[in-house]
Amino acid sequence: MEEEEIIASDLETFIVWVAKYKTYLTTNFKNRKAYVPKDPSLVKTFIPGTVVKMNVKAGSKVKEGDVLMVFEAMKMHNNIMAPYTTRVKKVHVKEGERIVRDQIVIELVPAPVTASE
Repeated sequence: MEEEEIIASDLETFIVWVAKYKTYLTTNFKNRKAYVPKDPSLVKTFIPGTVVKMNVKAGSKVKEGDVLMVFEAMKMHNNIMAPYTTRVKKVHVKEGERIVRDQIVIELVPAPVTASE
């Protein structure tokens, strides 16, 4: 089996944290879905189900850990809680509505960025 000749122009720069590497990238890697950081102001469902109870409406003030809504999935009630203290910007679902996985159900006012972050 012959070894392939390494041609510098075929190598691509791959950055991990602050280190840079020269390497070959596979076609699958090049065509992968790009990573998108999670936006905590978009509250999404983690499994499909049915909305049982909405505890908030647009404009409601919520504290971190407050139950925003309850939905039923696999005969269990699941609470969706506020990730931080804020106000509700928009509610996308109503009681009795079927929801799917990764559906945006509630939009929150984004948390302010503090100087320490």
